[in-house]
Amino acid sequence: MSKTEGLITSRRNDRLVVAVFLAATCSLAVGTTDARAECPVRAGYVALFSDAGFKGTCVTLSIGDYASHTQIPLPNDAVSSVRVARDVQLYACSDEYFGGVCQLINQDVPDMTRSRVGNDAISSLKVMFRGHSASCVPAQGQAAFFSNRNYNGPCVVKNRGAFPSSMAIGLANDSISSIRVGNKTQTVICSGENYSEDCDLVTANVSDLAKQHGRVKNDSISSAKVQALGEQDCRPSTQQVAIFEDDGFLGPCAVLDIGDYRNSAQFRLRNDSISSILVGSNAQIEICTDDDFATDCERITRSSGHLSGRVQSDSVSSLRVQPLGAHDCAPTATQIAIYENDDFVGPCAVLGPGDYSSLTTAAPGLRKDSASSVEVGAAVNAVICVDDSYHNDCERVRTTAHLADTRIGDNRTSSVRVVSFDEVDCPSADNNVAVFEHASFLAPCRILAFGTYPVLSSFEPGALSQATVSSVRIGAAVQLCACSNENMSGACRTLDASVGDLRTIYLNDTFASMRVDKLGAQCVSTISQSQGYKAMAVQNCASTEHQLSIWLEEPGMAPVRVGIAPSQYSKDGSGWCPAGADYIFPLKAGHTVRPVAVDQQATLCGKDDPTIISCRTFVGARFVTGDPNGGTIPWDIH
Repeated sequence: MSKTEGLITSRRNDRLVVAVFLAATCSLAVGTTDARAECPVRAGYVALFSDAGFKGTCVTLSIGDYASHTQIPLPNDAVSSVRVARDVQLYACSDEYFGGVCQLINQDVPDMTRSRVGNDAISSLKVMFRGHSASCVPAQGQAAFFSNRNYNGPCVVKNRGAFPSSMAIGLANDSISSIRVGNKTQTVICSGENYSEDCDLVTANVSDLAKQHGRVKNDSISSAKVQALGEQDCRPSTQQVAIFEDDGFLGPCAVLDIGDYRNSAQFRLRNDSISSILVGSNAQIEICTDDDFATDCERITRSSGHLSGRVQSDSVSSLRVQPLGAHDCAPTATQIAIYENDDFVGPCAVLGPGDYSSLTTAAPGLRKDSASSVEVGAAVNAVICVDDSYHNDCERVRTTAHLADTRIGDNRTSSVRVVSFDEVDCPSADNNVAVFEHASFLAPCRILAFGTYPVLSSFEPGALSQATVSSVRIGAAVQLCACSNENMSGACRTLDASVGDLRTIYLNDTFASMRVDKLGAQCVSTISQSQGYKAMAVQNCASTEHQLSIWLEEPGMAPVRVGIAPSQYSKDGSGWCPAGADYIFPLKAGHTVRPVAVDQQATLCGKDDPTIISCRTFVGARFVTGDPNGGTIPWDIH
């Protein structure tokens, strides 16, 4: 009598139902007296039958793990006989996830009643190539580690827990080649003891670590953890962050509350070891490359499995955990906040309206030439300058900005003015002229009435120095006669309209004397062109030992490159140049010019261009006029 017949005849109290079921049973029995034809066993497969003697309903299964009866296309506890191909073996268990009574079967079994597992008892199984180890089969909540690939060789099964060394795992150090993980289980494997160096998360069986793309390679595991699937060693709350030494939120870790952590000792991980960060939903973190939030910092508001931004993996030395949206410095509408780091993070200072001729004096917490970003209040502007006392170059910043995107650039600001958004430096009238040291009409500046100004260096301290005019505002009733040399000599040019940037007409920093005239007045040099020079002798004794590109600037004309002056700096450290080793450059007759030396190797240069301020390493003290009957004028660069 078949199992189906047994089931039907147990319901004899209902003759109509019994007749129907008996008819169905007879039909089924006729079609399945021997199911071997429906489930032939070929290489790499096993066949499972619902009746003894390889009869009844059947299925074939290939190499793999079938951890639950739902993965086996037969009812639970329904296997009564099995057939096994010559190249495989069957590991069958009475409970799901390879629990209960288990048995290794490597030959056909016509009646499971005589087996250790029993008839109608299989709920989970593994189909393996013959000869593979079946001694380490993990149940739910377990993982098995094997010394050889394909789950062979010496092996151990570990329950959930932490195993900080190969001794704790129970296998030789750096010997593991394959891993099985039980249902709802994961394992963290690390190449160093105590979960150090590289770590990987394993959530599925790995038959050969040598073929994996993870960081932990074959025969390199020294510590491991067996965990519930999805478990996290360090899990932050909404206003916390968790930092990890390895990518993917693995390895040694720490959960940090809101606060400042000025060095690695305070955040309890090795210096320069953080590789990934979990960020709580109401938190953010600033990470910095040096102690005390110095050098470079970056704000992170979302979890990152691998730090690859401006502050990269294995480079964090200090950090700050904050509520989401917090700023280190919060300026009002009439203030600015200036930061050492980009993205408005790191050491910072809030400055109200006023002049700050030395930023490091006004904000002792900021290092010299360290500003990288600025927040600007709605009612003010920030005027930032390269040198102390608002010299070299300045720029008006009207909105919050990354300084790398400005003309001044990153890490170059030494002085700052906080001014009203509508404030005008040196406001001029129709009958006067305002001259400015910087482009865009930015102070230092001076208002000039009608008259002659033969020497700019005679202006009061802090106003203007010789040859530093970069923009001019000219009243409607006047014109400006500007000359390249003192006492209205050299090359002279008339300007009758305001110019916000004299570089656009090649007159930047070329004024040494000026006269404010009525419109239409004549503007000529007071010294004849015959008082000039036929050539210039350049001696490059710059201590940088860089070769210099020599350019000649003529007011109102594009600069002209005349050649290269190799370094002549003495190798003995004396700084003296050899006598008679000058580089001679001819001067064109009638052209009034000034030499400029460009150092392409200078910081922030990288280009042979005299219009870039950071490239202009040396500039001649005055303009000279070319005259074929004149002598040779020396220009010694030191």
